[in-house]
Amino acid sequence: MSQLLINDYLKQLDVIRKVSGSQRETIVREAFKDLLKAWGRQHDLVFLAEYPVKTAAKTSIAVDGALLHELRLAVASSGCTAPSGSGTFRCRILRLR
Repeated sequence: MSQLLINDYLKQLDVIRKVSGSQRETIVREAFKDLLKAWGRQHDLVFLAEYPVKTAAKTSIAVDGALLHELRLAVASSGCTAPSGSGTFRCRILRLR
């Protein structure tokens, strides 16, 4: 991932935190989505929010977002979590293929 995209993401996070006064995942996840969308566009991928996925245990879940080829093949999915009381968020990209 390019340093420019990461720097834009970090700047956007700072603005969101200052304006909202919050670090809740529901507020800061938009910055992470923007980061994934921008990176995906560079690689001809489409970002889809709340993408349904079947797990190895055959249960259905909806990941926060997924990057797909136009052929509808998932390349990566994302999720953000905050350990309770930590005040910091961990956003991750999970490789599907």
